[in-house]
Amino acid sequence: MVEQVFHIGQRWSNTAETDLGIGIVTQVNERTVTLFFPATEELRNYAQANAPLTRLEFHPRDMIETDDGTHFRVLTRHEEEGLYFYEAESETEREVKILCESQVQGSSRMPEPLKRLLQGHFEHYKNFSMRLKTWQLNSAYDQHPAKGFMGARVDPIPHQFHIAKTVADRSHPRIMLADEVGLGKTIEAGLIAHQQLISGKIQRVLILVPDSLVHQWLVEMRRRFNLPVRVLDQDQCEALCEQQDTDNPFMFEQLVLCSIQFLLQHQRWANAALDSPWDLLIVDEAHHLAWQPENPSPAYQLVEQFSLQAKSLLLLTATPEKEGPESHFAQLHLLDPLRYQDLPEFIEQQSRFNEIALVAERLIDHKALTAEQLQWLRQLLSDESSLKLIAKLEADNGTKEDFITLATRLLDQHGTGRALFRNTRDSISGFPERSLTRVELTQPEVYRDLELPTLDQQLYPETELSEVQWISQDPRVAWLTETLKKNRTLKFLVICHNKDTACALQAHLHFKGGIQCSAFHEDLSLIERDRSAAWFAAEEDGAQALICSEIGSEGRNFQFCHQLVMFDLPASIDLLEQRIGRLDRIGQQHDIQIYTPFMAGTHQQRLLNWFDQGFNAFVKTEASHSVIFENLNAEFLQAIALADDNVLDELNTKTQQRVADLHERFIHGRNRLLELHSRGDGTVQSLIDAVADSDDDPELRDFMEQVFNAYGVDEEELSESITLIRPGTSLEQTNFPNLPEDGFSATYQRKIALGREDIELLTWDHPMVRNAIDMIITSGKGSSVMSLLKNKQIKEGTILLETLYIVECPAPGELELGQLLPATPVRLLLDQRGRDISSAVETDALDKQLKRVKPDLISPMLKEIQEPILDMLSKGNDLMEVRKQALVEQATESYIQFWSKEKQRLQALAKEQDITLQLQRVERMLEQGPATLQKNGQYRLDGLRIMITVS
Repeated sequence: MVEQVFHIGQRWSNTAETDLGIGIVTQVNERTVTLFFPATEELRNYAQANAPLTRLEFHPRDMIETDDGTHFRVLTRHEEEGLYFYEAESETEREVKILCESQVQGSSRMPEPLKRLLQGHFEHYKNFSMRLKTWQLNSAYDQHPAKGFMGARVDPIPHQFHIAKTVADRSHPRIMLADEVGLGKTIEAGLIAHQQLISGKIQRVLILVPDSLVHQWLVEMRRRFNLPVRVLDQDQCEALCEQQDTDNPFMFEQLVLCSIQFLLQHQRWANAALDSPWDLLIVDEAHHLAWQPENPSPAYQLVEQFSLQAKSLLLLTATPEKEGPESHFAQLHLLDPLRYQDLPEFIEQQSRFNEIALVAERLIDHKALTAEQLQWLRQLLSDESSLKLIAKLEADNGTKEDFITLATRLLDQHGTGRALFRNTRDSISGFPERSLTRVELTQPEVYRDLELPTLDQQLYPETELSEVQWISQDPRVAWLTETLKKNRTLKFLVICHNKDTACALQAHLHFKGGIQCSAFHEDLSLIERDRSAAWFAAEEDGAQALICSEIGSEGRNFQFCHQLVMFDLPASIDLLEQRIGRLDRIGQQHDIQIYTPFMAGTHQQRLLNWFDQGFNAFVKTEASHSVIFENLNAEFLQAIALADDNVLDELNTKTQQRVADLHERFIHGRNRLLELHSRGDGTVQSLIDAVADSDDDPELRDFMEQVFNAYGVDEEELSESITLIRPGTSLEQTNFPNLPEDGFSATYQRKIALGREDIELLTWDHPMVRNAIDMIITSGKGSSVMSLLKNKQIKEGTILLETLYIVECPAPGELELGQLLPATPVRLLLDQRGRDISSAVETDALDKQLKRVKPDLISPMLKEIQEPILDMLSKGNDLMEVRKQALVEQATESYIQFWSKEKQRLQALAKEQDITLQLQRVERMLEQGPATLQKNGQYRLDGLRIMITVS
């Protein structure tokens, strides 16, 4: 391969992203090169060693176009200091000029596919068919309703896909995902990121999470979404700096996963990350970002800096209001600093929201409004469209859709609006039942002899003794050993509060009890934790039990297990619910059995009673639990200090009443409105159907089989639904995309992939499929073909020309034109009079009548027919001009329709909020989008197949 040498001013095209147009080199460093693409107004950095770039160069007789639109014919070309200079004659004035390549933007009368043929680059006639099919499939994929969603290794659960689609469809979304534990916030965030990356809306993602969740996010993003995120820690940052000879490793990775604690501890790397552009920022456990009006925490301040820099933002939290309205306001401020900039005003708005919600609730339930409520609704929604709907309600002829539309607009314009999504377990079906088994045990003398005045000492008395002492005398150990032995076929998740307790218990059960069990705690490396969890998950020869410290309740999903043993209780109800949430997740196939061994007469029993009798927390998760626990915990501590059972009974009764009161408040008002917004109204079903229809697509199977055969990749059926894909002995190129040396097992069926994490799920979204398509399109494979057509019904020597044109519109990404006018293939079959007869003859039918031309005959034959071919191409270009314009007009109409609707929505919203910037952006879209479509809409010849008939 000839080494590419870059100089400022050169013109290059990106073979992997042809829609960028022609770029110009603006900066050259030792290892990187920077190009500016005027058509799309994008600046791109590439590593010189593997840049997907092709030099734009012209030869004598080529027609070229300068930046001002003037056409010249090239006479001669020479090179000076790395730049091409063309001696060229003006097409109209016959004036000869010397043009530097930096003045030339493209155009040539000699199409590249024909030029390839003349230069001796010709291929088998069937490769043209594959190229055409690839473009057609690529175009269909670009317009597929499930693009970006079908590739996720997840069950298409309605509320998750509703949120993901709603958010992914927005431009630069900034939202909070606040579903309750177990409803899939991580999946929702992954779906959003995956769809936006595949659609091209974003390129760079930064994920900030607590240190304990780094590995979980890494596994989830790679395993479920095929997103090659890279964890940047101290070692990785230093390694990248050395490899890339840079001070900023964050610039060399597109998808970065980072611990918030790591950045807080290393200011150098925090500054480097802040100096890098990010399209999407994802922050998990956002409620841990402590904030007070005059004292925001360092973590909050750091995330705030990133939030101001990132275009899009996803905050994940299961308890958005846990720390009170101040913390909730602070989280919303990260999303929208302009709307949420005054805490007292926010609190005052929240107090008025319940009144608004009463009206919204009646609308949700399709109930008639009183005259007073109708009048107030007119004040809340005073835009013309809403007033017409209100008038229909007043005349008692409003439809169900009218009620829902008005309720949705209330949500949009009041309260947290479209910024917050929160689903609760009450509103989502599919959860298992939970039952509690209280195991009362006698406190042993060794514990009674200890002085245990504090709650912690009473809850975890084993920490006051040596391992040998407590293991041999703690009745919970004997009970657990016996329970596991009696239920050898069941898997048990056992959670202990302390790491040392978990380690001692696991060793005893394994070595003394003969029970296959694994340990899982914070002193293990991330890889060791993953191995331990994998052994527990294994169906054959797997561990029966996983003995965890409290870290086992953080982030990990063990929903293949349905037996949970709380060897002790956490002192916090949040931790209790997180423990249960490891098993009680949507998709759990069995009812969950919870065991709580405790020693009678101790604080263990009193805390158990409060959690069980006061909160009913083992059986049901409530949004109110966390708030009530914080409010009453001091009373509980006082009650156990008094050791008065009557006081504890009164506290349990008080807790029950608080839970009931808050539940009643939560099911009305804000939460009802959020429920409609977050769960959706059923329209997501079409997306779920599209995902289901894409599974096991026979067209995808056939295409990949054709590609594998063409490039020398072997397929071996392991079963009816599983295939082993690996490099073959005749592999055409050493690096077939996403194919490891030892291959991998794959399936086209979602159900199988969900049950077997070691098997890849092949869909149109899969990186191997997408990169195979890109490989064919960018390589030129099948773009220049000459063949003989054996057909007795056509006069011998007749020339037919089959062409593949691509209609596209290079444009800045922010205009979002790609979805309306993606690269669209158009096939023509031209006879010698320039007539298109493609509708009468399909490509596959031609393939059966073609045969190869001897290579040594192609060049002399081409010289004889070059002029007729150019004439046929000229007539083909005339036909394409009409086709192109029709596609542009269709895209323009759809574009104006979409953004006009968004403008109407924002104009109504502007009466309640200052959204000047959003309105200005929509106005800019409406002004620049249609103009860009009309100006930049173009077609180009991408492939041709010349056929000469023989008898």
